[in-house]
Amino acid sequence: MSINVRKLEGLSLCLLPLATILDNGPWMNVGGSQGVSYGGVTLASGNGPYDYADGGKSVRILNPCDNDNCDWETLEQLTTRRWYPTLETLEDGSAISSATSSAATLLIQSNWATVLLDYTAQEEQALQDIPDAVRCYPASGGTAMLPLTPASNWTATVLFCGGSNIKSNGWETPGFNIPQFAASASCVSITPDVSGNYTEEDPLPEGRTMGNLILLPDGTVVNGRAQREHHPADTFYSAYYNKPRPAPQNLPTTLTYGGAYWNLSLTSTDLAGTPANIQNTKVVVIRTGFSTHTINMDVRYVEPDSSYTGNADGSGTLHVAQLPPDAAILASGPALLFVVVDGVPSVAQMIMVGNGKIGKQPTLSAATLPSNATTAGAPTASSSSSGGGGSSSAAVKTDMRWAIGAVAATDMTPDHIGYGLDSFPSFLTISTGP
Repeated sequence: MSINVRKLEGLSLCLLPLATILDNGPWMNVGGSQGVSYGGVTLASGNGPYDYADGGKSVRILNPCDNDNCDWETLEQLTTRRWYPTLETLEDGSAISSATSSAATLLIQSNWATVLLDYTAQEEQALQDIPDAVRCYPASGGTAMLPLTPASNWTATVLFCGGSNIKSNGWETPGFNIPQFAASASCVSITPDVSGNYTEEDPLPEGRTMGNLILLPDGTVVNGRAQREHHPADTFYSAYYNKPRPAPQNLPTTLTYGGAYWNLSLTSTDLAGTPANIQNTKVVVIRTGFSTHTINMDVRYVEPDSSYTGNADGSGTLHVAQLPPDAAILASGPALLFVVVDGVPSVAQMIMVGNGKIGKQPTLSAATLPSNATTAGAPTASSSSSGGGGSSSAAVKTDMRWAIGAVAATDMTPDHIGYGLDSFPSFLTISTGP
């Protein structure tokens, strides 16, 4: 197999930016750094030895193509130079940057402060200050929005682990010695739709900063803990790595917000030769987002509702609802769809969520799923599936209007709330159920 690579012109220095994929497919890259010389010495825009233009205010768009005619284009500039600006895809498929305007209702955590920002009313609601440690960059604790599932009515919980307690002005002190300050092992979580207060979770085995979070299709959160100064290239093998993967056929290429459910046929082989596994099968949709310097942006893991029918021949059918009729839970645009059987995911199917157009997404009433059933002679298991079995997704929370962003080093003061969150510390796996 041959792979052809074509260099794209960045137009300006896109070191330390954020990026996202818009509803209709273009890749957007925002912010960056000014020109530099040897050793990172800053230069005026466009000067040598690298001739980089200042990218701090740049907004770049790449429209993918099947030929050699597409390249980065520059749009209007930001009003402020930014590293790591928040870039979050909203429910209408557009993107919000903290350097330009308010967003949908955002959960914002910067330094010690936590607020909800309502973009429609342009109001902030103060929540409890985060306990124990600063988590945002450059203190660099870790943050993850846990999987959104029918069991919790797609109510989001955000987990924070690690970080440090360096004072804001410490980062600007000459001769500042970061290793003098111990990393925190604290983990806390918050569920803003339920309470504005944090919950103390089990701590990490050791204090950690500067890790990176991965949401696995089986619903676990995993992060490596190698010593960063050695810059190793490691391979992670999941618990299901050597298990046969399900390979269902005729997966959908689009999902809507509400509407008729769809049926997924699973063979006995897909169910790993265990017919009762139909009760332990789910579909998940993951928006992978963008990651840089331990800042993970715009990531979502959403499990649609489902029910099942088990057949006497060992096969089964999963009845899968469309996405909840609320685009704020999962923004429209490209995403990955997995079928997970007893914790083992299929190879992903690339899908389009919504109508592929920027703007208010059409929603339909959620369909009522068939009840869970097995035909005569089909084995059963004591555990039930994650699906509701004859349930309806119609009771989706309509106040789920918040998202997650990232924070720049220049936004570390309480009176200048930076927008968002970054990544994850220490090796940690969090079980979120089957």
